[in-house]
Amino acid sequence: MRAVSVIESQLASLASWVIRYPKASIITSLSLVLILSLGLSRLYIDVTNESMFHSDDSTLKQFQQFQTQFGRDDVVIAAIESPRIFTSDFLTKLEVYHRDIENRLPYLDKVTSLVSVTSVSDNNGDILIDDLRTLWPTSENDFYNFKKTVVSNPLYRNLFISEDGNITLMVIRASVFASEFIDSNQVQSNSIGEQVIHWHDRLVEHLTGVRPTRNNSSNDIFFTDIDLLNNSTIFDELKPLSTSQLQTFIRELKVISDQHYSQDFQIRLLGGNIISDEHIQSIHLDFASLLPITFLSVFVLLFFMLRYLAAALIPLLIVMLTVMATMGLMGWLSLPVTPVTIALPPLLLTIGVADSVHILSAYYGKRHSLDHESAIIFAIQRTGLAVVFTTLTTIAGFLAFIIADIKPIAHFGFLVAFGVTLALLLSIILIPAFLQLRYHQNSEKQPQTYSQKWFHLTKPMLRLSQLSLAHANKVLIALVMMVALCIPGITQLKFSHNTLEWFPEDKPVRVNTHWADQAFDGTIPFELVIDTGKKNGLYDPLVMQKLESFQDFAESLKPQAANIGRATSIVDTIKRIHWVLYRGNPETTIPDSSDLVAQELLLFESSGVDDVSELIDRNFSMARITIRLSWVDAVDYLPIRKQLLNEAKRQFSGIADVWATGSIDLISRTLVNVMQSMSTSYVIAASVIAIMLILLMRSLTLGLVSLVPNFLPIIISLGLMGYLDIPLNMFTVLLGGIALGLAVDDTVHFMHGYCYHRRVIGQTLEDSVKNTVLTVGPALLFTTIAIGVGFLVFVFSDMNVVIDFGLLMTLTIVNALLLDLLITPALLSVIDRWGLVNFNFPKFKVS
Repeated sequence: MRAVSVIESQLASLASWVIRYPKASIITSLSLVLILSLGLSRLYIDVTNESMFHSDDSTLKQFQQFQTQFGRDDVVIAAIESPRIFTSDFLTKLEVYHRDIENRLPYLDKVTSLVSVTSVSDNNGDILIDDLRTLWPTSENDFYNFKKTVVSNPLYRNLFISEDGNITLMVIRASVFASEFIDSNQVQSNSIGEQVIHWHDRLVEHLTGVRPTRNNSSNDIFFTDIDLLNNSTIFDELKPLSTSQLQTFIRELKVISDQHYSQDFQIRLLGGNIISDEHIQSIHLDFASLLPITFLSVFVLLFFMLRYLAAALIPLLIVMLTVMATMGLMGWLSLPVTPVTIALPPLLLTIGVADSVHILSAYYGKRHSLDHESAIIFAIQRTGLAVVFTTLTTIAGFLAFIIADIKPIAHFGFLVAFGVTLALLLSIILIPAFLQLRYHQNSEKQPQTYSQKWFHLTKPMLRLSQLSLAHANKVLIALVMMVALCIPGITQLKFSHNTLEWFPEDKPVRVNTHWADQAFDGTIPFELVIDTGKKNGLYDPLVMQKLESFQDFAESLKPQAANIGRATSIVDTIKRIHWVLYRGNPETTIPDSSDLVAQELLLFESSGVDDVSELIDRNFSMARITIRLSWVDAVDYLPIRKQLLNEAKRQFSGIADVWATGSIDLISRTLVNVMQSMSTSYVIAASVIAIMLILLMRSLTLGLVSLVPNFLPIIISLGLMGYLDIPLNMFTVLLGGIALGLAVDDTVHFMHGYCYHRRVIGQTLEDSVKNTVLTVGPALLFTTIAIGVGFLVFVFSDMNVVIDFGLLMTLTIVNALLLDLLITPALLSVIDRWGLVNFNFPKFKVS
């Protein structure tokens, strides 16, 4: 109770100071926002699988170790379909396309196709290991036999050529590392003007997806990974290729591919990097289209409610400053923009508007009985307390996300907590300052009957609350039945992480991926690393036999949810070399002695082909097994991953250590993290919010009562999701946390008003509920509409998952207000009837 009085006193003092120094208050606030907003130029987008993990995550570290050793597994695939692949004309076009990519594509590590794929053949009694290009026929009559040879070769079949010979794949791999060569003289000569231009270019790139081109704007020098390792002395440090660099890689590849595309050479690009680039474009599109619609919609609502242009512009200005500063902080802290970030601006917009609307409503509501300055102080002191507590409960709800194993969700929780704090500070400072300046500059008559003006809107709300009081028992019975009805739906909820299905079904990247998966049984790599733990450990014939045995096992699996394509490793090349050495008639498919394995491995290594580093390490101690799977939901990968990993560990037990990694492993682990994050974060958020509500209400009973209308909308939405087969994914898993943080706003204002009328004024239950609805009802209604509209605009998104999230959030927020009006009065009636709360203790003063 004492703490409440202290907060109210401090709020009143702050309002008085702002009224005395409105210009200084505005300048100070805008200066802070400006400093934070400068970070906008440092924003970047990251939608890779790696972006889901914290830097110290063991899964991510293993993946980075794998990429450092063997290169990227998330390659781009250019699929080309034609019945005339094995003709001179087609192969010529393929080579021109291949060479053009090699010569023009930045950040390129390697291109592999029927032009450059390794060939192991007999050259007049000698073994020849070279590019397949050297074996291309010179006569059209020889292409038929050449086709049969290529299609039947296990090094190519369902890897670079389909079984029917009508689709060929080109594998295009970006470098793992890139480094900038820094000219210290140039860095020191950069002027402030050049830095401003740099900030501007980064901001334009973030908003449009295209970086402005300027002369001499880049001094980057890029090499392949091997070049970087061999020439590290001329570089400051070795850095992973950034998302923006990968984006440049993809965009330039698309340009090159478009230039080579023709009716008889139709190129389809697919793979994880292509999917990531599509997500980046969707994020740009959503930011460019959804934000203006949201701001415009909220402005129209504010103007309709407040009926004054200046009064409507104040909340809009506050939320714009909040969004700019929060996203600027992202830039300063190097926090990437992710798909989850799409929800950040609308969320901050609606929360900031809610704070402003409640304060302005209280101000205009008192202008008929108080002078201008007293009305401002009353609004900040009286409503500010509730706004402070709603902000604190919202912060508590979102800070619970910080412990999430999914990095974008953890960042999202922190950023929302910061944003709502800033929105509160700007609201309680800028609103009094602008109202004070406007009052002195504009003598326009103020509204005298604010509450009566909105009575026609609050009348249905009042009837709903009175119905609840009159039929409290029936309402609570209906509540129990509603929860019982939702439980079966909740039990049907499924977890999901399928970024491809975030797009519409006719999106080219989605169509192309499923098309290629059908033709090759799988294009997404699951990687296993076999580590013998000793130098030349791969010389052991038993290791090679186990590699062959495991690959046969993997290809024999027939899971229902996904297709399994080729499983490949160094053993495929060894088998081919062994077959050629023995003129196609070896006694065993694999060398049966360590010396022979060593000889064939060294023969392969000394041939000069660059496949070696992709398959084994330099010490011949580690080997990589790649199993290609079709693209399905991460939940379907989990049992396949478990089965493959367990079998590999069984077969290599006592011979080598086995660990899993690769794109599928990251995707699977992301799903597990989503499930873990949901349960832990929700429990923490609910517990903290419950404690804060009990403290605010100064009553255990009232605090627990306040929780019911906050959780019930979430229960309803989760039940509906189960019945409609909408899964819990990286977006919808945020539903409960966001809804809890927003729904508690309605409850706090309603319960704070109710306690004020019961404790301070001494009114009856019925009168307290009625006057609470009449005073805070308009603000609750308009904030609910504003929040609903803010999320409803997500239906215009380019991603299905964002559309579902927007619709569910809108439904949940609307239900939160309806249930506050319907359930809360019934609960208050019951506890009042049973005498569970005593309102006869000393009152605290509220002006």
